[in-house]
Amino acid sequence: MLNILGTPGASRDAIGKVKGHQLKVSVTEAPRVGKATDHMVRFLAEEFGVARSDIEVVFGRKNVNKQLRIIAPKVLPAGVDQFKHGRVVACTSPTDGLFELVQCNRHSPGPRML
Repeated sequence: MLNILGTPGASRDAIGKVKGHQLKVSVTEAPRVGKATDHMVRFLAEEFGVARSDIEVVFGRKNVNKQLRIIAPKVLPAGVDQFKHGRVVACTSPTDGLFELVQCNRHSPGPRML
């Protein structure tokens, strides 16, 4: 799952910084009846090198807070690799090819799913 904090009506489509456990993603489309989310899926499909049908909006179709499931991404965009640094790690599951984010807590022995 990829947790997104969306910003519709932005001046350009962009993957921003990590805020907590969410990745900021800005899109130019205005927030009208899920059109900004559709635009975000098209934008992220290009960024991850997948078809639009490989991205599922699990939660937040009409909300700035979203959860997306990305199947077998071919590319890890520059903004997403920030998750690799510090305590959050981005990875692709070897069993089903789904893109996941896991958080490594220094007080626990292993990562936990976000």
